[in-house]
Amino acid sequence: MKNIDNYKRNIKNLEVGDTFAIKIKTEGQYFGRYLILYKVEPTKKRAEDVLPMFKVKITKDGKLPSTEKELRELENIKTSFNHFLLRYVPISDKETMEERKNKGEMEYLKPDEYDYLYFYYFKVNFKRGKINDEYIYLGNFAYDEVLENEIIKEYSYQGEWTFSSSDLVDKCLERYEDFNLKKSRIYSKEGLEFVRKYAEGELKIHQGAEKLLSELRNQKNANS
Repeated sequence: MKNIDNYKRNIKNLEVGDTFAIKIKTEGQYFGRYLILYKVEPTKKRAEDVLPMFKVKITKDGKLPSTEKELRELENIKTSFNHFLLRYVPISDKETMEERKNKGEMEYLKPDEYDYLYFYYFKVNFKRGKINDEYIYLGNFAYDEVLENEIIKEYSYQGEWTFSSSDLVDKCLERYEDFNLKKSRIYSKEGLEFVRKYAEGELKIHQGAEKLLSELRNQKNANS
């Protein structure tokens, strides 16, 4: 009979819902609490997509969750953001923004009061593909959930964040303070204006590129 704990430490054996905890040992207000990583589906199912993808939660204290209910009640850490204006920008040039809008797949998106949407998932690069003993295997809680103001990973044109297992705790806490606690400059008056103008500029670039591609296709069809 295989040792489940050791078996799950090989990333090749991970399944959606496999859940790990790592204790925060950094001195400060988070000391003694845990980050809870739970495995989610990868964004693209391809052979080279070998790094496992997770969402991460943070405990309120030094107590580990033991049930799905307790896990659901923990706060999810936001790992990045995007402006609501860019929600229809496609993943590739195989579809236009108008085509994507007409599909109705993005209608679920609800921005926060700053017009931001958030990413909650990331990949982890474990050394030699092994999850070390710092990570406590809690079991499989086979669920995923659409979170507040979340950008579903399949519909985002942005790439995923990849964290090294060695600095994962620091990176997660940094993003927790930036986005969950809203300490980032993007929430200031100047930051809000900068992000909005940047998003408007990005939107114009994509619209211009789509118009140019459409003209080139029409010209090619006319000459054929």
